[in-house]
Amino acid sequence: MALLVFFRGFDNQSVVLSGVAIVLTFYSTSLALNPGTRGFILPYAATYAAGISAPTVLQWAFGDPLVTVSTNLSAWVVSLTGIPITWQGAQFSVVSKTGGLVTATVTPGCSSIISVTTFLGLLALMHFDMKKDINSTIRLAAAGIVALTLLNSVRIAILIWVGYSSGAGAFWGIHNWVGYGIFLGFYVVALVAYTRMKSGGPAAGSVTTGAFSEVRT
Repeated sequence: MALLVFFRGFDNQSVVLSGVAIVLTFYSTSLALNPGTRGFILPYAATYAAGISAPTVLQWAFGDPLVTVSTNLSAWVVSLTGIPITWQGAQFSVVSKTGGLVTATVTPGCSSIISVTTFLGLLALMHFDMKKDINSTIRLAAAGIVALTLLNSVRIAILIWVGYSSGAGAFWGIHNWVGYGIFLGFYVVALVAYTRMKSGGPAAGSVTTGAFSEVRT
């Protein structure tokens, strides 16, 4: 509750702080209504708060190195297509088949940070619910980070190919949503793979029963 008071002067200036404030409001309200929910809800509240704030923190701390990795991978993927493209650091330009110039810059926001943190957050929530083996969860997390980084490069390559084929209008027309299809498909595959991994503890049903027993207490 004290944190909510502290955030009051800042949350109207930041979407991230507003999101964290909402999570803290939910958690503190739950504790006020029933302190027995403390242990049950804390992992979920902490995961949501971390998931909301992690992209901003990572972009601030590792933005430039991640842009370099994304740019190099994207340049390599695009080179396989044979598209005549010019790179200047994180900025690329290509003359489309329609005769127009398509240019854009790979920023920290385009470097797969959000997709990776979203995946790790979902994986943490699945681990809390399904109680899978922790080693299996860690292995899937590591594989997912690598896969999403590569998929993000594929996403950028697709955008460049669309810009090269149809011009800047088509490039910017699909820029904001092409990643949803790619990353959502990955999340579904990861979910199916995770459900087939061996469990590392009690079944989800027994965990739920215990949690509600604690709440009743």
